[in-house]
Amino acid sequence: MEEAIAEGDALVQLVAEQGAILNPSALSFKLPALLYLGRVDEALALTSERIAKGGVRETLAEVGRRAVFLAHLGRVDEVSHLFLQLTPDAVAQLPVRDLADFLEAAVIAGLLRPTQPISNRFLNVPAFLANDGTTLSAPLVPAARLLGAALSRLGDTHGARASYLGGLDVATKIRHRPETALTRLQLAELLLTHYPDERTEALEHVDFAIAEFRDMKMQPSLERALKHKGLLRA
Repeated sequence: MEEAIAEGDALVQLVAEQGAILNPSALSFKLPALLYLGRVDEALALTSERIAKGGVRETLAEVGRRAVFLAHLGRVDEVSHLFLQLTPDAVAQLPVRDLADFLEAAVIAGLLRPTQPISNRFLNVPAFLANDGTTLSAPLVPAARLLGAALSRLGDTHGARASYLGGLDVATKIRHRPETALTRLQLAELLLTHYPDERTEALEHVDFAIAEFRDMKMQPSLERALKHKGLLRA
């Protein structure tokens, strides 16, 4: 994680030295790592700074990215305000990967009205979406995990479980450690809430996630997993 942040810092510094406007792709190494580590304020400041200093128009994809950071910070009113920019036409026409942050923000903030139409765009897509061809540095989008969280929020527990399991299978095969751990944690949460007879499996997922989060220093997710571990042991 720290190496990813260092790479992002180097790119940002290079752009500054050349007097150019910071391209969003230059932050793609750094922003996910900051989010994983719980340094959300830094991630939000970087996205806002690019717009303020560059005097450029914020794309809808960048609005979604800002919304997800605000959602993680619990600033729900601001998230709701940003969603006013996401029209039904935009939901229907934007590339699915550009809707990913909007979907995550809607789920975290509990905005059910936009969750349904956005999640519909994620049906029948690959578990992970690769970059859009405009940059080699764009991170993979965990479509299956995001869809699983949305379906869980919407009450489709069977669909959520299937989506989580599909995403977990792919994340494990491609050795995406953060996403494997996050998917196992969210699957455990689903089992604990809706499948009480499967506590043993839920505990296995939580134990795996705890070890990985601790090793990767993903503190917010670690604290979340440890709370579930305490409840399971109670």
